[in-house]
Amino acid sequence: MTDILLDDDLDLQIVNNDFVIGDATEQNQKLIISANKGEVRPYAFVGVGIAQAVHDDNVGSLKQEIIKQFELDGMTLNRLNIKSSGTMEIDATYG
Repeated sequence: MTDILLDDDLDLQIVNNDFVIGDATEQNQKLIISANKGEVRPYAFVGVGIAQAVHDDNVGSLKQEIIKQFELDGMTLNRLNIKSSGTMEIDATYG
C-alpha cells in the first residue's frame, strides 16, 4: 500500500519540503501491532497492544488478534511466526 511514510520516531518523513511517499505495508503492520485499542481515532477497535500482550503467555490469542487486525485493515496474512525470543516474522500484503 502506498502512503505517507514515517521515520523511526513516528514523525513524518519530509524531503525537499514534501512528504515522502512509498510502500507503507510494513509501517502499517508495526503501527497496528504496537497501538492499543482506543489510540487510533476514530477507530477505537484498532490495535493489538503488543506491550500488554507480552505479559500474556497465550501466544495463540496474540496470533488470532494480529490476524484479525490485519484482515480488518485489508491485509492477507500469509505467514506469522512468533518466536520464543519475542521477535516476529510476518508476511502479509494488501489486496
